[in-house]
Amino acid sequence: MIGLHDFIIKVDKEFQDTFRTESGLELYADKKFSPDKLATRIATVQEVPKFYNGLIKKGMQVFIDHTVFLRETYQRQGTVENIYTIDAQRGLYKIQDELIYMYRENESAAWQGNNDNLLIQEVIEEVEEEKIGSIILSPSKSVRKGVHIVVYDNKSLNELGVKKGSKVIINEMLRMPITIDGEQYYQLNNKDIFAVYKN
Repeated sequence: MIGLHDFIIKVDKEFQDTFRTESGLELYADKKFSPDKLATRIATVQEVPKFYNGLIKKGMQVFIDHTVFLRETYQRQGTVENIYTIDAQRGLYKIQDELIYMYRENESAAWQGNNDNLLIQEVIEEVEEEKIGSIILSPSKSVRKGVHIVVYDNKSLNELGVKKGSKVIINEMLRMPITIDGEQYYQLNNKDIFAVYKN
């Protein structure tokens, strides 16, 4: 099987039964209500597009958009297969380059942002607790608005001098929440970074 215009990917299961919270608690959920948390986001590349000459190779792992597994359900026709499915029983799907957020050589390799995609995390600052007696009015940790740390970078970003660990100011309206192993991250595009702090 050769992908003409799309990547052909394989997953063992479309949706998991549980997801893990930041504290490590494992929760059961319904895929109808929490598809973004339960969707299998890591797939294996079976084939690359015929005329593709990028960095993603056959056999690599890719971190994908969860919408690949979403389907429409109608009152008369029932559930209709989506445009990405090749063979759901075998776990085969075809996806465009823009639906791949990150890629890596194998399970032990570091993730790399695909094209202009990157993952960021909020900056949490320690602040003094406000108290009246034993009543806490404000917590000891605070999110610094607009400021994030780059967790997974990409080649284009590196060429601009921004790398993993860089502190950046972003457009918060355009970030998309993503959970990996219970950790909360945000997917973003290079163009949505306003500025970078000097080291």
